Amino acid sequence: MTLAEAISTVAVAGCRLVPDHTGGVSLVVPDGTTIPRAVLEVLRAHREQLAAAHATPTVTPGPAAAAAGDLREYLREKGIAEAAADLVVHATRVFNVPGQAITIEHAELEPEPVFFEPGVPILTTIDTEWHAPGRGYFTVPAGTLGLAIPQRWAIADADARHEVEAAIDHAKQQHKPVHVAVWLADGVRALDLTAFTFEGAVAPSGLDLMPWRLPRGAAAA
Repeated sequence: MTLAEAISTVAVAGCRLVPDHTGGVSLVVPDGTTIPRAVLEVLRAHREQLAAAHATPTVTPGPAAAAAGDLREYLREKGIAEAAADLVVHATRVFNVPGQAITIEHAELEPEPVFFEPGVPILTTIDTEWHAPGRGYFTVPAGTLGLAIPQRWAIADADARHEVEAAIDHAKQQHKPVHVAVWLADGVRALDLTAFTFEGAVAPSGLDLMPWRLPRGAAAA
């Protein structure tokens, strides 16, 4: 019987080879388990080899271990979460970085700039009815210049934005033609895609291409 066969037999039987206090190796056998004599003889013949394979290495804590503890305490004082501290300590060990070389610096991050897209000129193709507070219902004639709003979230007036979003959602639920947000006749509204065209629409020089960025009723400076 080979050593590999013996170890396989031991494993199948539920036994374990463990290092003992003498520097050798012991066989842990569960109650009621019988090990063939041939297996025991092979293990005894290779005792030194098995002991070397199962030996527990002795680790003497040194400066690196102390540095890791100091680093963890330093990270804790800096408010670093435990999981993040574990990652930093692990990285210092893997890449052999002295713990004393790790510092935490706080920097105020500037907010990312927000870019607003200008409106796209449109021309109405049919007369449309519109209602405005204080003005009632009125007609916006075909051929009126307006602006398609590319970013609904950029509409500054919350009430107007919610009205437009509700109208767009309602049209979608009713399976009506797609509606989009537009600036038309000095106000924001949801307009059917079939009610306007981009063809031939040109914004005159000096026209404010983002008038919805001002709250309702405010005047441009």
